[in-house]
Amino acid sequence: MWPRTADTPAVDKVAYYQMFPEWGWVIGTGIYIDDLRQLEFATVMFQLGVTGAIILIAAVLAYVISRTITKPINHLTGTMRKLADGALDIEISGAERKDEIGEMARAVEVFRENGLKVRSLTEEGKATDERRRVERAQMMTQLQKDFGDVVDAAIAGDFSRRVDSEFPDEELNALAHAVNELVETVDRGIGETGNVLAALADTNLTQRVTGTYQGDFERLKANTNAVADKLAEVVGQIRQTSRGLKTATGEILSGANDLSERTTKQAATIEETSAAMEQLAHTVMDNAKRAVTASEQAKTASHTAEEGGAVMSRANEAMERIANSSSKISNIIGMIDDIAFQTNLLALNASVEAARAGEAGKGF
Repeated sequence: MWPRTADTPAVDKVAYYQMFPEWGWVIGTGIYIDDLRQLEFATVMFQLGVTGAIILIAAVLAYVISRTITKPINHLTGTMRKLADGALDIEISGAERKDEIGEMARAVEVFRENGLKVRSLTEEGKATDERRRVERAQMMTQLQKDFGDVVDAAIAGDFSRRVDSEFPDEELNALAHAVNELVETVDRGIGETGNVLAALADTNLTQRVTGTYQGDFERLKANTNAVADKLAEVVGQIRQTSRGLKTATGEILSGANDLSERTTKQAATIEETSAAMEQLAHTVMDNAKRAVTASEQAKTASHTAEEGGAVMSRANEAMERIANSSSKISNIIGMIDDIAFQTNLLALNASVEAARAGEAGKGF
């Protein structure tokens, strides 16, 4: 401890001494603890003052910033939130400012104006969409009615109906055109097939389906033409067989007429032979009686016997001719039976082919 002066009490002091032997000096220095404390207190107070001033300045700046920046930004933020919610009729404040806040406000104003334009366009678009929806509903109703009429007519067997309405919508026109093409194809296919079948029923075997088709109608065309071709072939064979049968029948009739003539002649010959035999019998009986009573008539009787032998010879020849004719008659009858069997077989084949042809074969 060291006194400051002779009349003051001693106080704590921090001292330092350094000896310099080469000089023979001792140098010392020191500072009182009270002075250090006062200096420390002054330093602390200065720092507190500076800190307080900084805090005050910061508060003032914060207030200024709040008034000039934060509050307008918060206001713009609220305004933008309202705009996002669809409130486009609010007023944008701050657009008159020349700073960044003013630029932000003007940008928000542009956003609001664009929103108003979009809302106007949206309302117009809604009106346009509603008008188009009503028009399309009307078109769909008309198209449905036309389709219903065409389908009902087709179900009833009338394929002449078409969708005649024209629509502003190209897709609906394309759909109507496709339906008309479908009905037209069905009409042509069934019409040509019906014409071929009608011609077949009228014994006209030259009619064919000549249109160009695809899919099932192409197969119907091929099958119909194949039936017509097959029926024409069968009828041709039947006609050829009929001509052969007619020729054979003519030959049979000619043979039968010839046989009838020869049979008539043979019957006459047999009748003559029978009469001759009867006459011969009477002659023999007369000769026998006369032979007993008149020998003088022997020569006459002998001559008569010779005549009877000649008659018997002729009778034998006639009998042989009758036997030959009977054999020929048997052969002709067998040939007639064979021809009748072949005729029945051909008729049976024709009936089978006509049955295969169905309704179209009833006339054959």
